[in-house]
Amino acid sequence: MDILNSVFKQLVCSLPCPPPERGGILGGQDGVISTYAIDDGLQGFDCYAQYYPNVKKLNEIIRNWEKQHIVFYGIFHSHFPGGNQLSLGDERYIRQIMMAMPTEVNTLFFPLVIQTSMVGYRADRCGSQIRICCDDIKII
Repeated sequence: MDILNSVFKQLVCSLPCPPPERGGILGGQDGVISTYAIDDGLQGFDCYAQYYPNVKKLNEIIRNWEKQHIVFYGIFHSHFPGGNQLSLGDERYIRQIMMAMPTEVNTLFFPLVIQTSMVGYRADRCGSQIRICCDDIKII
């Protein structure tokens, strides 16, 4: 995952503040993450153990990004300190997202923000199979 230094710093400095399980979407151009949008989540689902994205709001942002030639590259969310692995719920949701994407989208990124760092995860589609794996984060 290639990400601009300024975006990386903004995410790791602004997101880990309590409570965890907050997130948003990543966008960019030419394979580089250069922008993001933080999601307040669904109202009425304030839970410290899960992130409930406001899909309607996020899809609207993605449609606006398309007009600016910004490509949707994935979803990030924060975890509690020490929670540097995706949960089973995270993996299920990632698979749902990948299967809902147009077939030409073969890779999306799903990094976790933990305190002042980020752990990279990537989902790859190969036919009807979705593979989720760790991914290096290259800050540029």
